[in-house]
Amino acid sequence: MINVIVELSKYIILTLMIIYTFHCFYTVRQPDEEERNELLRQQLLLIFFIDFTAFLIIYLKTFNFQVVEFYAEMLLFFAAIQILYRLFYKKASILLLNNMCMLLSVGFIMLCRLDISAAQKQLLIAAGASGIALIIPVMIRKMRFLRKLTWVYAGIGIVLLGAVFALARTSYGAKLSLMGVQPSEAIKITFVFFMASFLSRDTSFRAIVQVSVVAALHVGILVLSKDLGSAVIFFAAYLIMVYVATRNVGYLGLGIVGGSGAAVVAYHLFGHVRQRVSAWKDPMAVYQNEGYQIVQSLFAIGTGGWFGMGLCQGSPESIPVVKNDFIFSAICEELGGIFAICLILVCMSFFLMIVNIALRIINPFYKLIALGLGLVCGVKERKEEIKDYILTDICPFSLGVATINEADPDRAYMANIINRNTVLPCSRVRRFYTASDQQDYVVVEVHQGENTYAQDNLLLGKIEISVPPKPKGKEAVDVRFTYDINGILVVDTRVVSTGVVKTHIISQKIPEAELEERVRELEKLKVHPRDLSENQQMMERLEALYQEVYPEQKEQVQQMIRTFEEFLDGQNPRQIQGYRRYLEKAVSVLEYYDPFEEEFDASESDWDLWDEEEAQDPDNEETDEEEFWKKEGDDHSWTS
Repeated sequence: MINVIVELSKYIILTLMIIYTFHCFYTVRQPDEEERNELLRQQLLLIFFIDFTAFLIIYLKTFNFQVVEFYAEMLLFFAAIQILYRLFYKKASILLLNNMCMLLSVGFIMLCRLDISAAQKQLLIAAGASGIALIIPVMIRKMRFLRKLTWVYAGIGIVLLGAVFALARTSYGAKLSLMGVQPSEAIKITFVFFMASFLSRDTSFRAIVQVSVVAALHVGILVLSKDLGSAVIFFAAYLIMVYVATRNVGYLGLGIVGGSGAAVVAYHLFGHVRQRVSAWKDPMAVYQNEGYQIVQSLFAIGTGGWFGMGLCQGSPESIPVVKNDFIFSAICEELGGIFAICLILVCMSFFLMIVNIALRIINPFYKLIALGLGLVCGVKERKEEIKDYILTDICPFSLGVATINEADPDRAYMANIINRNTVLPCSRVRRFYTASDQQDYVVVEVHQGENTYAQDNLLLGKIEISVPPKPKGKEAVDVRFTYDINGILVVDTRVVSTGVVKTHIISQKIPEAELEERVRELEKLKVHPRDLSENQQMMERLEALYQEVYPEQKEQVQQMIRTFEEFLDGQNPRQIQGYRRYLEKAVSVLEYYDPFEEEFDASESDWDLWDEEEAQDPDNEETDEEEFWKKEGDDHSWTS
């Protein structure tokens, strides 16, 4: 019965979405105000029924009461938005407000379907942002001195961006944040205010040159910091605001030519840009590497077809970074291609409404402010805060070494060190033992692929390292793989008894200077989770708790220690962080445990304190620490 309801629901949701999309464009052309208001009220009803149907299906498929709670909270949020904005801004565009609610609704539906905890966090962020957005227009209107702070805006932007470039640490190939804060987000606003303040007073050639110099400094510092996404947004805002202020097509054409030239230069300078271009041109040709995520996304879109598979009927979890970069693919798979097209049209309507409102403003300062901020919102790049991952930030295929197969010595097993779909950059280490008596050296064969046998996978390279002759299994070698989004694989082999380390770099054709810089960036990843202070402190806290708790709680604490050790062995940072958060709360409760009160059970089944999805991450597969290398004849090497 539930499956029948799910199947019917996708057609109901699709029909309602088509009607809503039609209303977006028809309402604008409706001259009668009373009829236009009626259409706007109908839009609210359509949003309500779409949300009700979607969340009903999610609840019927999961029977998770958190879904009901989230739905109620979301309705209160939308009601507050509609009431407060109508109250504070009586002449505000209700169509724009409705479109905002619709886009948020679709996002909340898919996030709730994928990860209820992520949806709850996003709802809090949306509520906070809406509150701030509610008061900003009032501030701009009341504080007339803001338009006079032209060079203050420019100075703030350049100084903060310069500080990030000079002081920030490189994270995922770019310098983005300073002390946990990303100044570029706030600087987008100051940059728009600078442009609006300057161009609202003077649009002469001399003024355009001055504005261009300041804009070039902003963009140049961002490029040097390798924050190319923000650089594109700043350039787009500069170009459009100059064109609107001057109505000079020549400036627009010159900017387009210059931007195109800069794009070509960036293509040749930055390896990750070349990867993205190759993936965009022909993702199937590079499916095993940078095209993997795009292809998986296309598979999901194709599976959904025109009408979709229905909510909770698809497999969006198989799409890497589905909750962030690839949420559109999940929408296509479960809600269908027609729904996705309607969603794109709603987004277009939303953006065109912003531009239309901006162009109708008479005051040039406020016109440029509205236009600039609208562009910043419409051309939004991904940021580190969304999880720090760009479109190719996963390992498309497993990486490992060849190990002995005693049943068939000619077919060595593949021992994975970095599993497929591991978020990059990452560093993983495993310990291996010698396979024969008096073995004096080993050969590490690095393979890429998903096959059980190493010979069926792609051989990437070999490393030979000497070891002290000892009885079988008495000498060990630690093999560490450190891998980044640019395809650079650093293989470190360390003989445990002597501490001798041998390093081999496997990479694509990358310039020597750039390769050295990236290898240095990867060095900070080569720390085992056991050696991190926060994990050591948690383990010490657990061990101390074991000695202090009542007898009936000792087994429980012991299980926590064993589970935490398993996560540390898995070396997945997200899993470790999630379980450590759970432990912090569970340990706090146990420290105040009273045996005379109601019995306390800190089992994971009763505590929703860490991400269940992360616990099922394929990167956390259990591995056998006792993998032995083969001695073949007199060669004393691992098999290939």
